[in-house]
Amino acid sequence: MTRTSTLLGPAWRLALLGLAVLCLATPALAQEGSRFELYSWEGSRGDYRYVVLPEQTPTLTHAKVTAASHDVVGIVAELEKLPRGATLTWLTRKQLEARWGAAARPFGQALPRAQMRVRAACARTGVTLLGLGSRRSVIYFIGDGMGVSQVTLGRMGAAAAKQPYHLDRFKSLGLSSTRSASHPVTDSAAGATALAAGIKTYNKAIGVDTEKRPVRTILEAAHDAGYVTGLVTTTRITHATPACFVAKVDHRSKEKEIAQQMAAKGYPEVLIGGGARNFDDLLLQRFRGQGFEVITERQQLAAAKGGKIVALIAGSHVPYVVDEGPVLESLTAKAVELLSAQGPFFLMVEGGRVDHGGHQHDAVSVLTEQLDLDRAVGWALDRAQRDRDLLVVLTADHATGNLGITENAKFGEMLRAKASSTQLAKETKPKPGETAALAKAVKETHGFELSAEELAFVTKHPKDGYWAGTALGHVLSHRYGIEFYDADHQQQALTNTHGHDGGMVPVFAYGPGAETFQGIYENTEIPKKIAAILGLTGTQ
Repeated sequence: MTRTSTLLGPAWRLALLGLAVLCLATPALAQEGSRFELYSWEGSRGDYRYVVLPEQTPTLTHAKVTAASHDVVGIVAELEKLPRGATLTWLTRKQLEARWGAAARPFGQALPRAQMRVRAACARTGVTLLGLGSRRSVIYFIGDGMGVSQVTLGRMGAAAAKQPYHLDRFKSLGLSSTRSASHPVTDSAAGATALAAGIKTYNKAIGVDTEKRPVRTILEAAHDAGYVTGLVTTTRITHATPACFVAKVDHRSKEKEIAQQMAAKGYPEVLIGGGARNFDDLLLQRFRGQGFEVITERQQLAAAKGGKIVALIAGSHVPYVVDEGPVLESLTAKAVELLSAQGPFFLMVEGGRVDHGGHQHDAVSVLTEQLDLDRAVGWALDRAQRDRDLLVVLTADHATGNLGITENAKFGEMLRAKASSTQLAKETKPKPGETAALAKAVKETHGFELSAEELAFVTKHPKDGYWAGTALGHVLSHRYGIEFYDADHQQQALTNTHGHDGGMVPVFAYGPGAETFQGIYENTEIPKKIAAILGLTGTQ
């Protein structure tokens, strides 16, 4: 390119530069319906250069295009000047050679990341982009602790509430086996590593294999391919499931280290969840230094306009729906709004507190968290019906609690409850012989009197800080006709996972390639199926 330019005299170079500038200025003045073409080629330094010209430019010379060329940032700025309603065609080298022969040979197609920037710029300005194959996006939902029984509980609860159950809209269904490399029952860390990286590993491992070696995840592969990426969760953002998509530590308890890795990484572009307690001012400043807007109050999230954000909307986990209201649909919608403005995206959304309700034997929380996840899935399915390039996948890392729905189940009464067992135990702090406050609170929020035997059961292990909430959930759920593991057995014997169970979990899919999720398979196959649909490489 440079050699061609230097062979021309100064006058010719000036004339060509003027023509090129005019060509670039023309789009801003053109009328709706105008047609333009985009060319790209590799520069002498290994970078890529771009130029946009009116359709069917009569002649093409290396000098003309070189004088008018832009890098990625510059061409995006020019594209945003195109009139709404215009059409832009990105010509391939073969198309250019067919029209201009040897003069077009130096020009080729740009890198995937540039393609996404161009696509996003056109989407923002209402310009129709032709000449690129479709780039699919995915919303990957994980219902933590959501086995078949939890889905059934949600479905029956929705029917009792006379509201739609959006999981019924999926037509492609499968089942996955969840065991880990170390145990027949997985914990969330090994389960999420399987769902993120397509490998089996040991319980408690975050993004590492059985030899504690880092593994590449589907989110990282998507980022490397030019996708914008995001994580949304109702747990701490450093908790097992979201952490497995971006962090590499040998034990899930190292949440401070996970936070440091997240702050150093520079992506995902959107991070929304709880866990503010794990991010000090230095880490937040590190995010800001990488171009992130840092949000620490949930009400600030609605005003976020674009670019990178990290929203830490709770000190620990986001409060249960039964305690403070629904949340996941709005978080999902905001994440998609922010990501889709930048190009095709990969988004993982975790309904994390279905699992917590199961651990606490709290059927009300399991039900309301599952319905909250269902509303978010419904929003995503509505969008996927409008966008044929959007894949929606929903699965679980494992089931929790050995939940059983008995013939005495009372869904209407569960839906009228006003507090989680965790919140009631936290507020009233029951102890042996000091249960009046708890009894009053249960009466006010659940509508019935606890017996002396039930109150004694809740306070039988006063030195176990985890016991009161679990025992209270167990008692309340029994009243509602929902059963779980024996609470003492869970606390004393099921200590590796604190109450997960090993049943298979459902897999739901809607959109391009959804049929590939049918059947029965290992959980490690799910990210591989998504990667194949998105055209990603490099996951296990």
